Amino acid sequence: MRIFMLVQQSGARGSVPTLASHLVAALRSLGCTVVTHPWGQHRETESFLQKVHRLLRDLRSIRGLVRRQAFDVAVVKTSHDWRTLLRDIAVVLVIRRRCRPIVLQLHGSRSSWLVEPNRYAFKLATALLLARVDGIMVLSKEEQRQWQAFRGRPPVFTVKNPYVSAFPAASPRSVSAVYPSKRVLFVGRLIEAKGIFDLVEAFPYVLGQTRCQLVMVGEGDQEPELRKRIHSLGLESHITIAGYLSGSDLNDEYQAASILVLPSWSEGFPTVLAEAMDAGLRS
Repeated sequence: MRIFMLVQQSGARGSVPTLASHLVAALRSLGCTVVTHPWGQHRETESFLQKVHRLLRDLRSIRGLVRRQAFDVAVVKTSHDWRTLLRDIAVVLVIRRRCRPIVLQLHGSRSSWLVEPNRYAFKLATALLLARVDGIMVLSKEEQRQWQAFRGRPPVFTVKNPYVSAFPAASPRSVSAVYPSKRVLFVGRLIEAKGIFDLVEAFPYVLGQTRCQLVMVGEGDQEPELRKRIHSLGLESHITIAGYLSGSDLNDEYQAASILVLPSWSEGFPTVLAEAMDAGLRS
């Protein structure tokens, strides 16, 4: 079987590129031929015009590849929100002329919006996308239920994120003794749906009960607003935004933390939980 797979750009940050590499390796071990093609944003700070230019360039290169080679199935690794919906409709229209079936693998989705009142424009755009694909893969039974409640077709499947430890061997909790107070750790994109503002606004109540520090690891386009919120609450001395970390630097934060907090509005089984358990951290 020949599989065409759209993946994130080389050097993209986060867990999705690592998950894609595990999937590709597994498929190839089964005898499949997997041809990957990078697409999507290079960085969080792209302007609107840069995004449009990059999308047009991506569409041209994708169209050229599927014209030159024959594939049995196409897999589009993406998410489901306003930022990706219109882009995904465009790329599916390009692919489906040369390759069917097309499967979306969603690393996070706004599936709850599909079963809530209103949000008509978002539902219409989602319906247009669904009409042009042949299957969806999601990360939780709850997402699957919401997608199926929205539309009976295409079929929706739940899949698991693979996890392979990337952390060096270390004595559990080996770094925690360096810090005298409790450390609360958040790891994820700095966007509203991850619950970052809810977390910061709740933190003064936590400080009223116990001495602790909050460390937020990640980056995202809402970081400036997050910093403003922290400043307005007078929490600069209690909250640290550490930026994007990986490898041993990220492992050090897990080792130093007392507890992991995951305030996301919705999740399947995110990689951060597997990483925290690997480090022996409670959540």
